[in-house]
Amino acid sequence: MSLKARKILFILFIFAFLVITPLVSLYAAGYKFTLSGEIIQKTGMIVLDSQPEGAKIYINGEPQQRFFDNLRSNILNDTEDRNILKTPARIKGLFPGEYTVTLLKDGYWEWEKKLEVFPGQSTFAEDVVIFKNNLPLPLSSGEILNSQQSSSKEFLAFSTKDKYLVLGEDEQVLFYDKNSENLESQNNYIKWFGNNQILFDNHLFSLDTWSKPVDLSAYLNNINLEFISPIDSKNIYAIKDNQLVKLNLSRGSVESVLKSEKILDYFAKGDFIYTIEELGGDVFLIVYNGTETIRKIDLNKDNSFRFTNKEHELINIYSPRFKTLHLIDPLDYFGPLKETINNVNRSFWVDSNKLVFYNDFEIWIYNRVDFKKNILTRISDKISTVLWHPSNNYIIYSTQESLFTIELDDREKHTTNHLIKLNNIDFLNMSNDGYTLYFYSSLGKKEGLYKLAI
Repeated sequence: MSLKARKILFILFIFAFLVITPLVSLYAAGYKFTLSGEIIQKTGMIVLDSQPEGAKIYINGEPQQRFFDNLRSNILNDTEDRNILKTPARIKGLFPGEYTVTLLKDGYWEWEKKLEVFPGQSTFAEDVVIFKNNLPLPLSSGEILNSQQSSSKEFLAFSTKDKYLVLGEDEQVLFYDKNSENLESQNNYIKWFGNNQILFDNHLFSLDTWSKPVDLSAYLNNINLEFISPIDSKNIYAIKDNQLVKLNLSRGSVESVLKSEKILDYFAKGDFIYTIEELGGDVFLIVYNGTETIRKIDLNKDNSFRFTNKEHELINIYSPRFKTLHLIDPLDYFGPLKETINNVNRSFWVDSNKLVFYNDFEIWIYNRVDFKKNILTRISDKISTVLWHPSNNYIIYSTQESLFTIELDDREKHTTNHLIKLNNIDFLNMSNDGYTLYFYSSLGKKEGLYKLAI
């Protein structure tokens, strides 16, 4: 090669370096030429993850591929989708604007949402759950009359016309035939005592000695089962003859705890006992330390008031008559009433500041920090049950004929997914990990307990 040719080649290399290096640097810093090629604009990124992983990613209907996979597909005219980018992934180099992002996975419902991309920023959608498109499987036949989940959500208890059932996380079912011991079940009452003992009507069962329930009929005579609560494995609180008593199950003794004109409801927490009492026609919230009255708050004359959400730091008092929920700090002497929420059928706290409540046709979230109430959905069918998904980004709810999910991420909207349509859905519960729903339903002429993997 001549000296002149080498000089020309050297100059070309220098020129290419001076041109390409800034372009590469700009690209690395997140800049690209606009589609018109007239200006350089800073790009953004979408960061995606899903549960489960491995969902194919589409943006504005176009499958997303890594650069070299995309190049190979174009060269070889490869239309197979094996090279489509899957979650988790980062989609870089997106011009600012709105994009329709779709996640697809075989056997699952499609997830889609419009996401806004901003220059030099990352837009995250990492708590996405894609739910299975599945059919329910039967676990037990017969009409379910009542159900209750243990506090740890490890076990589900059910009562039917002729048997008691407990379903564990391993889906092992414990059966007890009521007819075998002539157990009459008029109330179909269920109450968990911790995570190992359960009261079915007047019989106390232990999961360790399931086949040998203890008959408590003699101890629970004239006691409303709705107002009993365990103290420990041998003692329970109860309301008997309008008084609060402590029953020792091993000795069969009854000890008076509080005497009053009429105790409507109560619960114990720490060193205190909280009661709702009717005195002279008025209703009061009373706080006791032992038998000493610490605080007395007038609740007017509504004798339907009952405690709910007893685990929360505020006292939650619900009126079934007026469908109102009152949040009270009984130790605040200047303003104990913190909030009144109207039109409530049921409610539960997700954490210390976030309350989910619902009525026949609406689901709401109340934020205790900013005192805001935000509606999640309003439908025409009556809502039966609402559950909080452990991902903290979804709510599961049921009507008599359908199961739905609502995504709490409100970018664009709260996305609702219709999981399945059935008949006579009732007693909806969810496994601790959020992967399985359990419920009563009737499919054709077959009624009973079903599970749905989601």
